[in-house]
Amino acid sequence: MLLSNCQKNPANDNELTAGAQMSGRVLLSEGAPPSDVYVWLDGTSFATYTGQSGEFQINLPPVAPNVLVGASVHSLYFYLANYQLSSVDLAIRDGKFLYSRGGLNSRGELNNTVSLLKRLHIETTVTPAEIAGDYQGPVNVQLSLSAAGDSVTVLFPENESPALFFKQKETGAVFSYALTVNPAARDSIKIGQEAYRRSMTLNFTPDYLPQGSYEVVPYFLIVPEKVLPPGLLPSLGDAVENFSANFLKIPTKRTGGQLVVKSSE
Repeated sequence: MLLSNCQKNPANDNELTAGAQMSGRVLLSEGAPPSDVYVWLDGTSFATYTGQSGEFQINLPPVAPNVLVGASVHSLYFYLANYQLSSVDLAIRDGKFLYSRGGLNSRGELNNTVSLLKRLHIETTVTPAEIAGDYQGPVNVQLSLSAAGDSVTVLFPENESPALFFKQKETGAVFSYALTVNPAARDSIKIGQEAYRRSMTLNFTPDYLPQGSYEVVPYFLIVPEKVLPPGLLPSLGDAVENFSANFLKIPTKRTGGQLVVKSSE
């Protein structure tokens, strides 16, 4: 009798269950809210974000067989800029996920919950935190960074030039503040577990911002622990690392940074 130890090729196994949908759950270290983690299928434009409890679902559209022809293995990436990147391999054949293969069980769910470890704590404090629309004077923004474990390298605009975004919560409108930002010239700083602080003072003029509640986001880049897949950042938008509103498309977990602009009396 001739014995063979060759494994079955999942691409040729017609008995495999396949489906256009897969789902899973993501958790963050330190009990951080697991919403808004970017979930992206490598080599495609198919992506989504996690919900409030970290759950997510990807549905391949009917056109997927024309894009994902034949059998292949794709990595499903889980991305937050200040967390460790994680991925799971998924088997796909002719536009459908192969269940009970790769990281999926027989129901098209991830075999394991994905856990992301924080690399960098980001906290922003705004003083004063509440101003009138006709306020004229200084507003101080203090950024505090500290590594959760190993050191993390961040890139700021050179010469400590203040560069910030104000995102209005009610409308999603984005306003920016910067003197000059040269995307090719950045200061590299290594952040350890001891807090690194950077203070930025802005001189507000009357009616600089419309009435509303804002998240204040300092502009800087976090150097990833390892090289990101080539298509990941482009899948978020055009030139997301540059100083433009698209920068806010980079998913990042921050705390603080609240500013309220009230009506002028």
